[in-house]
Amino acid sequence: MGEYLFIDVGKEELNEGESVITVKDMNPGKKLYKSILVKAQTSSDPKSLPGADVLRVRGPLGHLRPQVWAIKILENLPVY
Repeated sequence: MGEYLFIDVGKEELNEGESVITVKDMNPGKKLYKSILVKAQTSSDPKSLPGADVLRVRGPLGHLRPQVWAIKILENLPVY
């Protein structure tokens, strides 16, 4: 199971369901902290997306929010 980070700075909205968002890859390796644009299915209830990766959310000032989300990346998108 992987781990990703969404930083809520007001440019993108984190919603339930399918959306296009930018996340940071928090999985160990060469791509640690790399920002990627993805089409993903997200849920605020990790139990509703079995087999999904962990999505943590930070606010605009960098504070980690206590609620853990779930994310299933459907497609990596090219950066525009």
